[in-house]
Amino acid sequence: MKTLIEKIDLFIEKEETEYQKFFRETLKKYGVDEPDQLSKEEKKKFFDEIDVGWKSKKEKKGIDEATMKYIFKSIEDKEKVVNYLNDKEIDFKEEDKQIIVDEKDLDKSAMKFIQKVKMNK
Repeated sequence: MKTLIEKIDLFIEKEETEYQKFFRETLKKYGVDEPDQLSKEEKKKFFDEIDVGWKSKKEKKGIDEATMKYIFKSIEDKEKVVNYLNDKEIDFKEEDKQIIVDEKDLDKSAMKFIQKVKMNK
């Protein structure tokens, strides 16, 4: 029976291997062996395609562990936060009186603002 560490190592190795395969396939699509062979504009387009195209296992499942749901007492409170997130250009989803946002997209000031609104301060 494998130890937890061995299972984690195998998972990480598999994830890296899948990513490397995707990366190589995208390089092949651009007709190069390395990103450095691309022009500045092509390199930006290449990495944008990598960012958009690659989905880790967590992302494939949809909501990951870092996703936060903030439920507000009133629509007005929710709208304050929606306006704040829009101003800061932070991605989120809305459902009734709740906002769903990936925690990694929130800086400390955004988290404090949301908590302040939730506490009606």
